[in-house]
Amino acid sequence: MSENLNAKILGQLLLMQNVVINLPDLKSIFSFVCRGLQDIPGVDNVSIYNEPVTEKEKSDKIFYFDISLNNFCYGEVKIYLNERELFLPYLAYIQNFVFMLGVILEEKKKQDLNQIYQKELEKKVEESTRELRLEKEALIKSQHRFKDLLSNIKLLSFMLDGDGNIIFCNNFLLDITGYTYEEVVRKNWFDIFIEPSEKQELKSIFNRLIQQKTGAVNHENKIVTRNKTHLVISWSHTALYDTRGNVTGIASIGEDITVKKQNEFLLREKNEEYEALNEELRQANEELWEAKLKAEKANQLKTEFLRNMSHEIRTPMNGIIGFSDMLQEEGMTPEKINYFSRIIKDSSSQLLRIIDDILEISILETDKISPLEEEFNLNDLLMQLFAVFNLKARERNIPIYQKKALKDKDSFIITDKTKLLKILNNLLENALKYTDEGFLEIGYTIEDEN
Repeated sequence: MSENLNAKILGQLLLMQNVVINLPDLKSIFSFVCRGLQDIPGVDNVSIYNEPVTEKEKSDKIFYFDISLNNFCYGEVKIYLNERELFLPYLAYIQNFVFMLGVILEEKKKQDLNQIYQKELEKKVEESTRELRLEKEALIKSQHRFKDLLSNIKLLSFMLDGDGNIIFCNNFLLDITGYTYEEVVRKNWFDIFIEPSEKQELKSIFNRLIQQKTGAVNHENKIVTRNKTHLVISWSHTALYDTRGNVTGIASIGEDITVKKQNEFLLREKNEEYEALNEELRQANEELWEAKLKAEKANQLKTEFLRNMSHEIRTPMNGIIGFSDMLQEEGMTPEKINYFSRIIKDSSSQLLRIIDDILEISILETDKISPLEEEFNLNDLLMQLFAVFNLKARERNIPIYQKKALKDKDSFIITDKTKLLKILNNLLENALKYTDEGFLEIGYTIEDEN
């Protein structure tokens, strides 16, 4: 694409940057820029508005460029094309020119131009334009004026030759880095200002500009000052061409964004701290919510348990009271006395087990219960349970069987015998209570060799 570029047109863009700074007002500047941009191949007409266009026409033959710097917009350039393909090779240079126009307008806010030199400057503009179109020397002259402009603005600027050596840098760059002009001129930019770990990456950007003629490139990187501190700079690099279209070096303009980056880092750290704190609070809320649900469920189970216990207590109490009264009746036979006494005994045992259950629930709630481990024979314990429940099972005609996988001498285990006995006793009572047909089986199996 760069083979189709007209060196005179590029030189005219550079010259226009130097000319507009001497024009008296925005009207003159915009009028001059419009005339100059109409010389770009493929351009049909150019308009510049004092304010950004809010409703933009959508067309592949219309381009808009904001004239802005430091978040302030001076206006907007609107270019109408008649040959899009002729114009596209100059797009990057137009963008860079419009950026520099914003830099110049920013600088003009700080300067009061002397009206005495207005006519002389306009005359120089006309003479320089004619000379630029005819002679190579005009392009060199405009480059020198461009250096003068860059020397005075509050932005870092420098120019490098094709090997990366500094052929120009402005005073602002020297001021913030602590170097003198003699210390850096004709020295290699990468050796002075770039950390060794970043040289390769930044040289590749430089080489791409030089070798591939990619036009303008924007990026951020750190530079090292004389006292070894680091500054973060946002750069805009543009390739420099001679009259034959060959790249001779690059021109760069940079903004010091060190403080901005530091503030962004601090803000990011704060955000991470807040996110971590929010996560901790969220987890704490989840744990509190789960604890609340567990507590509510525990209270519900406790209430249901006590309600059931109060109901179950009435059954053995009624048996004890009722049959105790019947024992006091006259004419009771020994058989009835024995039968009623056995019922009273069973009811008392049932009531005692219910009371034990209530007491154990209270102990569990206070976290004072702990297992009492001991060694005992599991087969003997199962035999005791079988003997007790075999009698009860016969009364209901429900067969009950034992299942033991070990011999008596090998069936010793270590656990809380009392709690194990209570668990198995409750399971068997429920099984017998809710089994109307079939059989019961109590015992154990071996899962593996150990």
